[in-house]
Amino acid sequence: SRTISQSIRVDKPSEIKLDKTKTKTKTIDWVEYERRGDIYLNRDRFINTPITGTMLKKCARTVYDSIDVFIPVELALAQAQWESGMGLRGRTPKNNPCNLGEYTDKTVLRYTSTTEGMMAYYFLIARNYLDYGNKTIFELFKNNMRDKNGYRYASSDTYGSRIGKQYHFIIKWINNTFIWFKIKSAADN
Repeated sequence: SRTISQSIRVDKPSEIKLDKTKTKTKTIDWVEYERRGDIYLNRDRFINTPITGTMLKKCARTVYDSIDVFIPVELALAQAQWESGMGLRGRTPKNNPCNLGEYTDKTVLRYTSTTEGMMAYYFLIARNYLDYGNKTIFELFKNNMRDKNGYRYASSDTYGSRIGKQYHFIIKWINNTFIWFKIKSAADN
């Protein structure tokens, strides 16, 4: 394992886990975080999404600075895509892209902006699902996105594996798109 930032340990590619015994050795590249979000959100299927890379970076950085838990942009993108098509469909998609407090028959949480809804998502994942960094996102996928009290994020028995597959797809899509742009850019010059 290698330390990449304050109290964060990476055991596998893209797996980030809080380790309070480590000291700060490297910082998170927030520009890259935003860029990765924007690359994926710029797909044709997400035209008019209220979500931006800047917004995701702001939420992730606020959570990280507040409670030392890093949420990968690909996780937020996977859940927003699965839950609301990136804030484009559902009961309250624009202000609640990750469907917090949405049930089959009712809505119990409302937000006044997309940023407020996404910030609530980031803090919920960091505190309740990653248990302040004591769990990895891969553990979440494996245990069907159960929080520290055993409650599932969604009612589906396969939700965790579907979010895990989407997470990995997004990583691959962003990486392949970035390589394609680099090759195209080099050819154009």
